[in-house]
Amino acid sequence: MKKRQKEKCECDCSGIARLQVGNTIFIAIICPKCSCESSLVIFNAEDDLSFRSTRVKPSSCVSNGGGKVLIAAGEGFLTIDGQTFPTAFQIALHEDPSSPFDLAILDFFTLDENGQIGIIQNIVLLIPDQDLKICDCPGE
Repeated sequence: MKKRQKEKCECDCSGIARLQVGNTIFIAIICPKCSCESSLVIFNAEDDLSFRSTRVKPSSCVSNGGGKVLIAAGEGFLTIDGQTFPTAFQIALHEDPSSPFDLAILDFFTLDENGQIGIIQNIVLLIPDQDLKICDCPGE
């Protein structure tokens, strides 16, 4: 039996962020150990909105003035008011060494019945500095 070859993942950087405020939980693990294999994004807000990624594509990163931005995209399932559907997402993590808070921005996209793309949710979270970290991945 032939082994299925793993999808190649070339991450620019890895990042981790977590936040829990009341019943709202956000966890982002992007390219741990510079591999896409265990990447995960979870967001739960109260009882009416939840998301879990099924696939996260390789990250890209930008550094500027000491700060870093990690951007990744992928697919997952979004549940709003008890209705679950497949969705694409994009996440941006911004690490700002000059501020006690960093940012996580999460966008969800879907197609309507006419095939037009729409943004379902745009979520911006302030993350305490100690709960968001971005690290460069070594080049090949």
